[in-house]
Amino acid sequence: MTTKKGTLEWYLERLTLESDKMLNAYEKSLASTYRALLRDMQNSIANVYSKIDDNDMLNSLRKYHRKENIEKTMASMIDELSKTKYKGMYNQLRDQLLFSYKYYYEALTTVSGKDYKLTPLKTSWIRAIIENEDVGTKLKEVVQKDRVDLIYKVKSNLIQGVNNGESYSTMAKRMQKVVNNDYQKAVRIARTETHRVKEAGTYESALKGEKAGIKQMKTWNSSNDGRTRKEHRKLDGKTIPMDEYFRVGSAKALKPGDTGRAEHDINCRCFLTYEIVDL
Repeated sequence: MTTKKGTLEWYLERLTLESDKMLNAYEKSLASTYRALLRDMQNSIANVYSKIDDNDMLNSLRKYHRKENIEKTMASMIDELSKTKYKGMYNQLRDQLLFSYKYYYEALTTVSGKDYKLTPLKTSWIRAIIENEDVGTKLKEVVQKDRVDLIYKVKSNLIQGVNNGESYSTMAKRMQKVVNNDYQKAVRIARTETHRVKEAGTYESALKGEKAGIKQMKTWNSSNDGRTRKEHRKLDGKTIPMDEYFRVGSAKALKPGDTGRAEHDINCRCFLTYEIVDL
């Protein structure tokens, strides 16, 4: 069913579309960063392959500190990737948070016909939301863990390939698979975190509208597919006042991703819609 243009629901759909465009632009930038990493890694491997003996690859790799040097080079490349990835993801999430916060304000004032001054978000609050401090595993820690995992996988695949006597082209494909898998993982993280901060920004904006006298109700919406948690599916369509909590199993939350429990918040795709009442 087509959403009526100019309604709050219509504006929320537009918000999601614009958010998706921002996320797509970030994913393209992320893909470019990973392509550069793969290119540099393959060039370094090609340089090592040009110096080792095809008939005794493993021992030849160990000579003249070649193994240690290539591993250090790979680790250094991944370190730079990790820094770039964290900075890019943080900035993207900040932009998403600020965009959703302002966009919902514009939608709410337009639909309600009531205007009020939107106060700026505090830097400390923005940082806490982006880092997801309430859950316990911060964004920076997630990126750091991925860095350690990628270094381990690159090192282990390098040794496995040499042990198997693989040619450079086979080794290059092996590394391409490792890098591509890590890129896909980074994309999943970016999409999950983007959804979370977008919901947080919208909800905070709705609260500001509530305090300004625009009474609203919030409705929990679940994805309702095979990956949806049972407790979340039960909440689908439930509407309550803005200041009330949803009961999520044995936990409670003002909005999706807000229980403070990883088993409910991690990878949650649920979202809120809002309705203006008592105009």
